[in-house]
Amino acid sequence: MQHAVLAVATAGASRFRVIEVIKGKRPSGSTIEGGDPSRGSTSDSAATKSGKPLLLVRDNPWPVWTIVGAIGAGRSGWLRKLAAGMPAAEMSAEEWRDRKRWTHEIEAVVLALSVLGNANGPIPRDRVIQSYWVFMKKHKEIAGYVAMDLAAWQYWDAVSEYVALMKSDVRQQYPSRLAIIQHLRQSPQAQAIDDLLTER
Repeated sequence: MQHAVLAVATAGASRFRVIEVIKGKRPSGSTIEGGDPSRGSTSDSAATKSGKPLLLVRDNPWPVWTIVGAIGAGRSGWLRKLAAGMPAAEMSAEEWRDRKRWTHEIEAVVLALSVLGNANGPIPRDRVIQSYWVFMKKHKEIAGYVAMDLAAWQYWDAVSEYVALMKSDVRQQYPSRLAIIQHLRQSPQAQAIDDLLTER
């Protein structure tokens, strides 16, 4: 997207006041028109009622901004870093290997995916879950970073993966381990965590 802003809802059902520009130029008017094509009217959108600023994006050919989801204004810094990144298709193999190697970069990507998954809008939640699987396979030591989202979305297909991780020799970071245990305890197969702890 060529344009991204943080904005707050106004009295109008589909009008928003820009509070910060993430990418592109500041819109000329005091307000912009936006909506979520997957839900229709923004007036009943949970995102607009959250009280948080909303991330809205627009490509040059689009006349209307699209709501991605609600996010705190304090995250604007890493949103700008994320927006300034080079698309994967334009990276060399060496550049790709060097991307997302720092913990704060990985956390920023996971948080961005979480916002998209909770919004379940232009990028559907199923697609975010697919990305979570890639993350879990690549970063086993912090695979639990996405566990609470998966539990909140009632997605339990990762239970066997998490049980296997807990039984493996992979050393989980402590917050990741706690999140995995919480995920297992909330799952329909909650007995799995008791069996796991008994075996260990």
